[in-house]
Amino acid sequence: MRRLFQIIQNNVVPLLLITFGAVIAAFSLEEFLVPNNIFDGGITSVSMIIGNVTKFPLGALIAIINIPFLVYAFRKLGRNVKRRPEAAAARADGEENN
Repeated sequence: MRRLFQIIQNNVVPLLLITFGAVIAAFSLEEFLVPNNIFDGGITSVSMIIGNVTKFPLGALIAIINIPFLVYAFRKLGRNVKRRPEAAAARADGEENN
């Protein structure tokens, strides 16, 4: 029973928190930033600018532009660093496209 609790604490809880954060980020993008053309900086703003010019979906642009950073993190920090950022990006992209 203790082992199960530890597995849940180490794997499930962080993924739930990542999902919650991704939902909040997607909501803020779709409800505040994009409709008002507010560019907040970083990858999101670059994606918003490219999306405004090309009419390409914002969620796809954020995912595509983040790929080089994920590859860099994977090479520098190892295999485990890749799982959680991918989970967050996938959840945020899914929320934006709804």
